[in-house]
Amino acid sequence: MTLAEFFSEFETTASLPPGTVQGQERLDSISRWDSFAVVEFMSMADEKLGVQLEPAQIAACRQVSDLAVLCGFKP
Repeated sequence: MTLAEFFSEFETTASLPPGTVQGQERLDSISRWDSFAVVEFMSMADEKLGVQLEPAQIAACRQVSDLAVLCGFKP
């Protein structure tokens, strides 16, 4: 998976329009980034990237790019 594909998956998880995520978006400014989206994101990371994340790791993230780093993408 490329970083662009990761952003696309995040858009789907957070119910955002396609092509709107660039990485610098603050998670606390995304209205649909809630506990349900976090669970979906954890599932996507596990299934598509083979990365198992803990809720505390995700809670420490401030931007979408922080989530990408957690999933193994370079900053």
